[in-house]
Amino acid sequence: MVFVGISFAYCLGLPFTNFRWIGLVCALIPCLCSFLMIFCKESPVYLLSKGKFNEAVEALQFFRGKYSDTSGELESIRNSLEESFSRKAKLSDLKRSYNLKPFLMALGLMVLQQFLGINAVTFNLASIFEKAGSDLSPSISSIIIGLTQVGGTIVGSLLMDRAGRKPLLIISVSFMIVSIAALGLFFFFLENNASVAANNGWLPLASLILYVVAYAIGCGPIPWLMMGELFSPEIKEIAGSIVTMSNWTSAFITTLMFQPLQMVIHDYGVYWMFCGFCIMKLVFCILYVYETKGKTLQEISAYFGKLQPLSEMASQE
Repeated sequence: MVFVGISFAYCLGLPFTNFRWIGLVCALIPCLCSFLMIFCKESPVYLLSKGKFNEAVEALQFFRGKYSDTSGELESIRNSLEESFSRKAKLSDLKRSYNLKPFLMALGLMVLQQFLGINAVTFNLASIFEKAGSDLSPSISSIIIGLTQVGGTIVGSLLMDRAGRKPLLIISVSFMIVSIAALGLFFFFLENNASVAANNGWLPLASLILYVVAYAIGCGPIPWLMMGELFSPEIKEIAGSIVTMSNWTSAFITTLMFQPLQMVIHDYGVYWMFCGFCIMKLVFCILYVYETKGKTLQEISAYFGKLQPLSEMASQE
């Protein structure tokens, strides 16, 4: 839905040249969302955490279906909450090896996700195509890129539980390396050998299509998915908050520095810099990323060295 929103904003650039109208139309979506939230049921986990048992039963029954037996799931949620409250984590708990390892893995995935340059590139698509002198207008080229992002995300969603997280990450970042390196090569020729660039005017659009599709099938959604899988309940709030903040801080830095870096190291230098970060992420995924596909939280925690509580072992027996 993020990519649907980006594509929607690109498409609005055709009928509306005034940014105020684009902002006004985009503002209707959160207004509609806010209104529809009135009709949403509250989370059963939240209701149980506030001691509202009957409301939690009603909410879970609504989500699972009128004739579903939810007693087992409700008990499981309650046990999980009780354990989480009894072992409420502090910031210092991140130093423990079984918390630190998944935290660093998630942090690496999130920070490197942004230093691949995806937001810097997508936020500046129009200027990139304008500089490249593409045969298509910058607006049409941007719309094509936006729609391919949506398609890539759909493909990634279908493959994620079949191919696994780690293989998709490796495939995704490998294609990103090729595409962003090719884009840098085009801009290198544009500055140093214009005739070669003119004969390969198709390359910027093709490279960026491959770049955003590759990102959408792996490097985009998988770090967010794995962040929810890697952390045990008691540490999830602290670790998830820090990792998320790091992700968007990195996005801010790369987007802010994109145009100044173009002036310092040229367009091709910026794209090759992003290519270098893609190579770093490839090495990181190969050496450090743990495959979580089909693994329970207990199995993931055990891999990182966390001993299973006796209460959980007894309940499983």
